[in-house]
Amino acid sequence: MCSFSLAQDYHPLVVEGNTWNVLSTGTPIPGQPMTTLTYHITGETTIGNLEYNNLYFSDLENPVNWDLFGYIREDADKKVWIREEGADEEFLLYDFSLEPGDNVMAGLYNDFATFTVDSVIQVEINGEWRDQIWLSTPILEDYSETWTEGIGSSLGM
Repeated sequence: MCSFSLAQDYHPLVVEGNTWNVLSTGTPIPGQPMTTLTYHITGETTIGNLEYNNLYFSDLENPVNWDLFGYIREDADKKVWIREEGADEEFLLYDFSLEPGDNVMAGLYNDFATFTVDSVIQVEINGEWRDQIWLSTPILEDYSETWTEGIGSSLGM
């Protein structure tokens, strides 16, 4: 008898030096160009008894000046937590341990929604296999997004 098991290494999202470029659509203002925000993880901070990485952002085309956005950490349960600068508590940003049918409440800026996991698939990115979680929410009929392990949301950081 022969059996195979496909094992995959977990790829954390919160890694020193990780950078994301996110197109900021916001409300279009005539004559104003769209903005790309760049987020960058660098340095560490302890708040209470929790260790965070510092999350900076810049809206410059070639980022040289960075502003502190907040603090981000990833726990052993594959959950990514974010704490905005000046906030008293952290919020769940991602949960990469979710399975199809699971519900999760996530959000940012005190704006939360309950998401349902429609499916979890494995995708190959640069020769490495990663989980990709497909989510939807009943609040918005046509809304969906994907969370890719080690990368984040299809809709931005």
